[in-house]
Amino acid sequence: MKKVYMILSPLLPCPDVQGGAIEKLVTNLAKENEKQNLIKLNIVSKYNKEALEESKKYKNTNFIFTKTEMKYKILLLLYRILKKLKIRIFPLNYYYYRAFRNIEKDADYIIVEGGNYESYKEFQEYFGKEKMVLHIHQDLKSTEKLNEIFGKVIGVSQFCIRQYKANKNVDTVVLKNGIDLEKFDRELKETEKIDICNSLNIKKDDFVILFCGRLIQVKGVLELIKSIKEINDDKIKLLIIGSPNFGAEANSEYAEELKKEAEALKNQIIFTGYIPNEEVYQYCQIADIQAIPSLWEDAAPLTAIEGMASGLPIIATKSGGMVEYIDEKCAEIIEKDEKVVSHLKNAILKLYQDKERREKMSIHGKEKAKQYSMRKYYEDFAKIIEEWEKK
Repeated sequence: MKKVYMILSPLLPCPDVQGGAIEKLVTNLAKENEKQNLIKLNIVSKYNKEALEESKKYKNTNFIFTKTEMKYKILLLLYRILKKLKIRIFPLNYYYYRAFRNIEKDADYIIVEGGNYESYKEFQEYFGKEKMVLHIHQDLKSTEKLNEIFGKVIGVSQFCIRQYKANKNVDTVVLKNGIDLEKFDRELKETEKIDICNSLNIKKDDFVILFCGRLIQVKGVLELIKSIKEINDDKIKLLIIGSPNFGAEANSEYAEELKKEAEALKNQIIFTGYIPNEEVYQYCQIADIQAIPSLWEDAAPLTAIEGMASGLPIIATKSGGMVEYIDEKCAEIIEKDEKVVSHLKNAILKLYQDKERREKMSIHGKEKAKQYSMRKYYEDFAKIIEEWEKK
């Protein structure tokens, strides 16, 4: 059984008690490892008391927590002094130093899930390039230094691999994301749906568009709100789930701009704030369609899979690796150009006025989502490691 270490960025903890798409993905991988136990899995994460308690439920996965509070960061000063003595140190970030110290020498693979990639140079020098794996979840370009550090690259889409452009000495492979399908492929009781709708001031005959994600400019939320304003139909409601900063209920200038834009439609546009992923399925059940109006090159958003699994027809921009996960049978795929507001408006109206098409899209989406089960993701992950061993 291969000993694999997965190192997350120092921003959010794992298990995913504070949200985060990558943290959610790794948490689900650990859950599947509890069932199949094909890998000796170790996960390095930022310390969080709630995450620590949650990690105790796992028997086949070892969670390693690193504290990065100020009193620990002060220790960096000592390491910089010791540098003159040629003692191995990590001058960029104490988190990476502690991660390094917690990895056993006989580790088979070290998979980096985010953060400061160049901080892993010391890892490569000690463990060897062939053990260093970069897992790309975004639009990332390779550099000479990254090609020196990482001998293997996993991309969540073909788009990611194309964008990265690794040199010939780096192995690359695509591993498409997966989700816990059972979490989203379930029905609420009618009384439960009514209760949620009443709490949000949504009427039975309203047409509900769901947006789920961080409230940041590249997600296209402002353009989505503008498209609702252009339609001018008070039966259309936009349900916006998310906050500017993952699980934190912090505000931002952009979030304020969204609320200002929505003022004229305060009875149509509903902001819920951050909702834990475990509860998102409930809101999917009261929606008619889902919108993913990304303005950037989205590598592979989990929300698209979650929407399909929930039976929601999708409106999405032609963005990055997103189009590798959806197709025209379950989604209206639009351009993300200067006319994106108009494209969104037309796509919404098209689905709003065609219930039969929505029903067909729902059926196809649910079927397509089965390709992205966490069981398949885990087994493909294990297969990749097995293939590496044969080389």
